[in-house]
Amino acid sequence: LRFRAIAGQLYRIQLIARELGSELDATVAILDGQGKQLTQQDDVGNDRDPDLKWKAPADGEYFIEVKDFHQAGGPGFEFYLIVSSLVPDFKLSIPSDLLQVTMVKEAEIQVRLERESEFKGEIIVSHGGMPEVFDCPEVTSIHGSTPERKTTLRVKSQVPVQGPVKILGQDDH
Repeated sequence: LRFRAIAGQLYRIQLIARELGSELDATVAILDGQGKQLTQQDDVGNDRDPDLKWKAPADGEYFIEVKDFHQAGGPGFEFYLIVSSLVPDFKLSIPSDLLQVTMVKEAEIQVRLERESEFKGEIIVSHGGMPEVFDCPEVTSIHGSTPERKTTLRVKSQVPVQGPVKILGQDDH
């Protein structure tokens, strides 16, 4: 497969074969316009199909080469190939969507941050839709800082409260 890439753009090349019942034990390689292999990937972790993230070194045409690891092929070796551009982004997650706050103690909400596709911006983490009786200042996560992968929201309340919690994340732009 030939495709055009933009310098510095991050791409995801995802091959789907095993979950379709295919016999293909796939490897995926990226080749430059002259056929030189730039990167290659076989199975990924517990996945049995390649899922490659690659940053284009320059503008130009590139090739995706799919092979069977055992150099086999035929009608039982079907696959899907998905090529997409990746945009820097982030995800937030919390261990529970329920919160219990008493008047005596401060509650903590541990927020896990996942930066994806080279996201380097600041992430402002805050609560969403909590009652006005809550005091919960926002927290900023800065790329390259020690608490970059997790942060803590501290919640105080004027009255005991128990119920669902919503966490919001916003980049600094």
